[in-house]
Amino acid sequence: MAGAFPTPAFSPFRLPILAGIALCCLVTFSAPSQAAQVRGAKHADYARIVFDQDEAGGFSVSQDGAKLVVRFDTPFKGDPRTLLSALDGIVTAASLERGGKAATLTLAGRFEVKSFSLGTSAVIDLMPAKGGANAEAFKSTPAKAAQPAAKGSDAIAVRVGDHDEFSRLVFDWPQNVTYDVVKQGEVVTITFGRAARFDDAGLRANLPLFISGAETQTSGGKSVVTLFAPKDARVRHFTSGPKVVVDILGPGGAKTAAAPAAPLRPATPPAAARPAPISDRGLPTDLAGLSQQTPPATTPAAAAAAPPAQAPAPASGPAPAPAPAPSPASGPAPTPASAPAPTTPPTSAPPTSAPPPPGAEPPPMQPTPLPFPALSMDEDEDAVPDDGTPGTTASLSFTWNQPTAAAVFRRSGYLWVVFDRHQELDIRLLRQLGAGVVTSVEQLPSKSVTIARIVTQPGYNPSIRRENLLWILDLSKRPLKPANPIDLRLEEQSVVGSRIFMKVNEAGSVIPLVDAEIGDQLFVIPVMPLGAGVYPKRDLPDVTLLATAQGIVAAKKSDGLDVRATRDGAEISRQPGGLRFTKDADRLARTSGLPIGQADMSAMNVAKWIQGDPNKPDEAMRDLLQVISQSPPEGRTQPRLSLARFLIASGMGAEALGVLRTIAVTDAAFAETAPFKAARGAANVLAHRSLEALEDLQSPTLIDVPEARFWRALADADQAYNPGHYNDALKEGGGFLSSYPPALQLRLGLLAAQAAVDAADDLTASRVMDIVKPLLGTASEKARYTYIEGRYEEMIGAAETALTKYREAEGSTGRWERSRAGIARVELELKTNKITKAQAIQELERLRFAWRGDDFEYNLLKRMAELYFQEHDYGNGLRTLKQLAANFREVKDIEPIAGQMSDVFAKLFQDGEADKLPPYTAIALFEEFKELTPVGPKGDEMIRNLADRLAAVDLLDRAADLLRQQVRFRLQGEEKARVGFRHGLLQMLNHNPQAAIDALAESEAPGVSAELEQSRRYLKAQALAEMNKVPDAIALLGEDTNRAALLLKAEIYWNKQNWPEVVNAFEALVPKPEATPAKGGKLTDQEARFILNKAVALILAKDERGLARIRRQFLPYMEITQYKDAFTLLTYEPGTEGISTDMVAAKIKEVENFQTFMSGYRSRLRDEKLSAIN
Repeated sequence: MAGAFPTPAFSPFRLPILAGIALCCLVTFSAPSQAAQVRGAKHADYARIVFDQDEAGGFSVSQDGAKLVVRFDTPFKGDPRTLLSALDGIVTAASLERGGKAATLTLAGRFEVKSFSLGTSAVIDLMPAKGGANAEAFKSTPAKAAQPAAKGSDAIAVRVGDHDEFSRLVFDWPQNVTYDVVKQGEVVTITFGRAARFDDAGLRANLPLFISGAETQTSGGKSVVTLFAPKDARVRHFTSGPKVVVDILGPGGAKTAAAPAAPLRPATPPAAARPAPISDRGLPTDLAGLSQQTPPATTPAAAAAAPPAQAPAPASGPAPAPAPAPSPASGPAPTPASAPAPTTPPTSAPPTSAPPPPGAEPPPMQPTPLPFPALSMDEDEDAVPDDGTPGTTASLSFTWNQPTAAAVFRRSGYLWVVFDRHQELDIRLLRQLGAGVVTSVEQLPSKSVTIARIVTQPGYNPSIRRENLLWILDLSKRPLKPANPIDLRLEEQSVVGSRIFMKVNEAGSVIPLVDAEIGDQLFVIPVMPLGAGVYPKRDLPDVTLLATAQGIVAAKKSDGLDVRATRDGAEISRQPGGLRFTKDADRLARTSGLPIGQADMSAMNVAKWIQGDPNKPDEAMRDLLQVISQSPPEGRTQPRLSLARFLIASGMGAEALGVLRTIAVTDAAFAETAPFKAARGAANVLAHRSLEALEDLQSPTLIDVPEARFWRALADADQAYNPGHYNDALKEGGGFLSSYPPALQLRLGLLAAQAAVDAADDLTASRVMDIVKPLLGTASEKARYTYIEGRYEEMIGAAETALTKYREAEGSTGRWERSRAGIARVELELKTNKITKAQAIQELERLRFAWRGDDFEYNLLKRMAELYFQEHDYGNGLRTLKQLAANFREVKDIEPIAGQMSDVFAKLFQDGEADKLPPYTAIALFEEFKELTPVGPKGDEMIRNLADRLAAVDLLDRAADLLRQQVRFRLQGEEKARVGFRHGLLQMLNHNPQAAIDALAESEAPGVSAELEQSRRYLKAQALAEMNKVPDAIALLGEDTNRAALLLKAEIYWNKQNWPEVVNAFEALVPKPEATPAKGGKLTDQEARFILNKAVALILAKDERGLARIRRQFLPYMEITQYKDAFTLLTYEPGTEGISTDMVAAKIKEVENFQTFMSGYRSRLRDEKLSAIN
């Protein structure tokens, strides 16, 4: 029937095959995407319904009387009403409900229902039940009658057979014939170049699995066979002698059940004249190694060494590759050359048959099959056969353009190499690289991952290395072992019950596949860490963990197996009930340090603390109170404990604590027992009194109780301490959670889910969230769950979804949820560059008072300070930390906060960051937080640096204030005198001589150096002179002939216009005339300036005689200096032509502005730091 799904004739024998198909197709490789549709077809004794989905998804089928309901994990987009015509008399009504997640079919009677998956399709078979539907309903419309064959045409036998992934038809032509094969949609047309008769009725009555209908006709000397197959099935065809073989490969190359291949059978009952059947091994096909034929019984070495058989080419073109639509073939098919038979005879070969009688057709030729490894479920991965020959090596390389995880293991005699990304391998290159070691390489079909199966010489296994993105397998004679075995841990009380957890970073996605040789399902987890694998093999009742050189491989042994991978490792569990353990599991438990069945559960068994009907807590409460009231005073401890336990199991921690306090008062001895401490610890956890809870739960009597360890982890989680530590305990004890009453599950589940998110454990978080979600009731609970959902989505990288969840939680009425969701949203928006740091600060400022007094406020203020510092807003950052330290001084260790403030202060005023701030801002910050100035040299350096900065920008009074404070409170000895001198200097530069004298007096210190004492004396003299105390200034300088003292005297007398004394001061400064020739007749620049200044003083003193004398003495020397014109003008002889009195006066005005004492210091401040001046 055109358009029908593959429909094998139903028989009891085929039930196991269909069941096998369902098993193997539970998980398949990615099939090509197809449009969603519903198909139906009737067959001899069953009807088939197929829901083709866009992508693979789970489904379930339930039957209630005449109603058949199909539920889908993902919405189905097709229209089931198309079944009304296709299955007329079977389906009487059809509808799609729940947004496409359920299809309801009304059936015309009672039917037996079987279902299975095939690729992305859900397949449902309806069979008549006893006393149910009329078998007439299964009769389909008769196929179109074939055109009678031409008279005298040959009678051609057609034989059919089913294999694991294809159906086969063999046309037994007596001699070579040309043929064409064309596939269009669901119709496969085979045109033979010769007229023949085919038993099309017999063929239709015995159709194989992937062929739903067949028709034959003869016209114009040609025979045409029309087959109806799935639209996405593929066709392969070739010849074996004169015989034509056509294979219909199942949709997407999906493997069906791994049952033994059905032998080829004639389309009609065999007649005596029919030729002998062709065995599967007699047909040369490039997929022989994947079929379910029995392997040749050769020794493993011979099998591995056997060269691959060359399949005969089709009538034209190269060997057919699996493709959606093979090109038509034409022309005579060549007969394959004979290949050598295996050298080792089969171990259980049948007796040699007698030669065929004369006239009988000889048996078909048997080409050598592809290398076919011996099938073994329990290969010894350590065994390395010693055949006495030196081993060779070969290296296979796999190149990738991005990081790719890998798994490498042995199974069924093959070496499997699996990567979690897809690429088409260069098989020819791999064979060349493996020459001498590798006998065959094939790539299995998949559009999402890469799977290679390799046959090697016996005993060869890989060591694995990686060069950047290149994976390299070095094959040599060695055991199959990983370089770094993965840590396997047994966890009896996880969130999902008993499970195996394998700790490995960067585990890839779980890749489910079917091992066609053995017929079981594998779950392969490639991993990124080099050499991380499983060793040795572990065999449990529900799963076998294969030994691997890289990655994790689990072989399914029972239904309900759940294999998941996360960033931190992989988990294997089973639902319902968890994994079952054996001695192998006991060994794993000892490895993980977790005892099995040895924990004392008597002190703590919260699951049994509930009383009465869980739906009627008020009645249970009354009963418990009544028991207490009716008990004598000395016998009320146990009833009270029962009441406290009931309250704990009901999620009422504060109320339970009240009852427990009464017990502690009335029975102090019992308050020291494990049952009491277990109850009080649990109640404190529920009351968010984590420290008190830990004090009880860490009691020696509870330290080894697994359930107490779980509650200790909850207490740790509640105070956000060491997420990795407490999350491990939550994972291992999460099974307790699922056994608790719903109220307690909800309370603790929200806490455990948040703890798992804090520890970045996405697997545990998702498991706990699955438990909690159905229990949500109040708006607050839903808002908290939504916030945790946002955290989870952010953790797995779904930023937009996380932001949506955060905003939803922010819109709730709960202050706790609003505040947490708000800060999480701001942080994520900042991380994804949706807002700037300045905008983030504004947002956080609004949350500052949303929740007060616990870790939330502490962490919020700390984060705000960090952002302020990153924005160089040191003032607000320090103020925020100061407020944090003040608010949490009694409950937090604020030493780290104080240390952070000191570090920022040092960065500003010791490392020079304050130099980037405006000067007034810098000094204001220093004054506001000067208590952060450290004692000792570092603090002194900070003050010096700030004073330098202020003096450089002429903020002399502020710089002087800093130095005065330093002198008064921080310094002693010579350093005090030195800084006091700088303080006085700043006062002088600020025209405040009295303050300068006071600064010098305040900083007097014994034992200072002569140089410093001299600088202080000169500064004081200058201050006295500016205060018009010239005699005191001159007296202070005394008979000091130091050049600086003489210059200071000259300056003092110059300012007082005492020109004779100025002349006397310069007389000591200018060189002696007799000393000038000794210098080669040259003056230094300073000597020339002194001579020029003395000349000005002589003019202003009206000493003509002295002026003439200086002219005679120094004119020859001054003429070779830059001051010759000035000197000539100042010392001209009266009557010299061209020189006027005004010109002389102007030059005097220019020269008299010589470098004064204070102007020299002012220049030094421009060029140097204040702290460099002594």
